[in-house]
Amino acid sequence: MTGRRDGRPESKFPDAAGPILLVLSWLITGFRCIIEDMAKRILLLNPPIYDFTAYDFWLKPLGLLSIAGLLRGRADLTLFDYLDRLAPSAGDCQSDEFSRGKFHSIRIDKPEVFADIPRHYHRFGIARSVFQKFLAENADFDFVLIQAVMTYWYPGLQEVIEDIRKLSPRSKIVIGGPYAFICKPHAKSIGADMV
Repeated sequence: MTGRRDGRPESKFPDAAGPILLVLSWLITGFRCIIEDMAKRILLLNPPIYDFTAYDFWLKPLGLLSIAGLLRGRADLTLFDYLDRLAPSAGDCQSDEFSRGKFHSIRIDKPEVFADIPRHYHRFGIARSVFQKFLAENADFDFVLIQAVMTYWYPGLQEVIEDIRKLSPRSKIVIGGPYAFICKPHAKSIGADMV
């Protein structure tokens, strides 16, 4: 392998995407080994967001969709996207001419650490009761793959993990994404089986 002028080895990936694609391919390869023996039921889950603000500028669960593409035909895949503004259960979320818009949200109490910030805190996404009903009707997933993007959005992960443990207790929970990569010990501490 030849080196670049800055001394780093050349990559087959562009600079910005290289590390992300490398980690994604490593995770997918490892996960394929887990499910190779038999067809599995897998829930792909994009959790709600807990934050001061969130707006849909075409926010889609790319990591989950990439994994779904690679696992297609090897497992029974189901996607539950809390941030799907166009789902009937999301309420009446208006879109602009470019299909962007506000997420369904409810105002909630701020965590104590944010008490001095003069802004309202929200939970963005489809109602928790919709996911609980979905799990009650479709439980017994072998794996639940949860996409975790921003490190400070982990309260959404805690919420869905609590519901999964209660309503689909035999499911193995796998967290992936930037949060899981950057904050692995914390991600393990909130109840995931694999990070």
